Amino acid sequence: MRFFYGWWLVGFAWILYGFGAAPGYYSWSFFSPEIIDELDLTRAQTGAVFGLFTFMFNSIAPVTGLAIARWGTRRVMVVGNLFTAPGCWLLSGAGSLWECLVYFGILVGAGIGLSTIVPCQAPATSWFTKYRARAVAAVLTAGGMAGVLVTWFDRVMVQEYSWRTGWQIIAVLSLARTATNIKCGGMTPLAGILKCWLKLAMAFFLAAYLDLVPMACIAGILAYVALNMVKWDEIKQVHKMNRFHIFLMYQTAVVVLLKDFLSGVLLAIILYALLNRFFDKPESPETAQPEASTT
Repeated sequence: MRFFYGWWLVGFAWILYGFGAAPGYYSWSFFSPEIIDELDLTRAQTGAVFGLFTFMFNSIAPVTGLAIARWGTRRVMVVGNLFTAPGCWLLSGAGSLWECLVYFGILVGAGIGLSTIVPCQAPATSWFTKYRARAVAAVLTAGGMAGVLVTWFDRVMVQEYSWRTGWQIIAVLSLARTATNIKCGGMTPLAGILKCWLKLAMAFFLAAYLDLVPMACIAGILAYVALNMVKWDEIKQVHKMNRFHIFLMYQTAVVVLLKDFLSGVLLAIILYALLNRFFDKPESPETAQPEASTT
């Protein structure tokens, strides 16, 4: 029996909902004691900030539904994450009550409302009829389950760093969700610009935390990236060419492994420039491109 594609969408929505709503919803309460001490606020004031936050992400639901009907789920979620990320980042530098109200209460509240509650239920309501209630319930369980990880993360931030660092990392996580939405369909120039800014932000703000990552994990990531860069179809295509091209391919691979990337590529270019007139024979019939018809 073929697995229904709608369940894949439910799983994807589960991840976006859990790691979209839980960090903002749970972290404010967890960071409140430190915020109260540092900004000289009262519990009533921090409660007012959280009350504005919950009002925003609930009251914006009708606007979210209209926007989804007009522009689609993915675009609305991207816009919501682009509200959440600046809000969390600006909150990390807040120094007064009004800044908390604007950055967390309004920006983060509106962003989470646009990017999680309604959009993440859309796949369940659109793709399911018989099991619609079950699919919606599965998506909504993400908030509580992801909340367990979020509270652990908040505890580490409070003990080892500060609440400001925690909000900065949550801001980067919001940008990562934006990139996930783009990766799953965004192919426009705007998508490329957003992915570029995401990578720059991660390189700039997370570089200081690379020392916390074990070297074995970094090595595994590099090995995975290297394997994904290998185009096996193109290697098979080179093997159908003459021996000169095959020699250049393996020569480049060996020199890159023994020396470095630049040396391997430069040596291959020099060898091709010097020897192509002697050894570069025409392509075999299997790899020759058919001529376009003129009729």
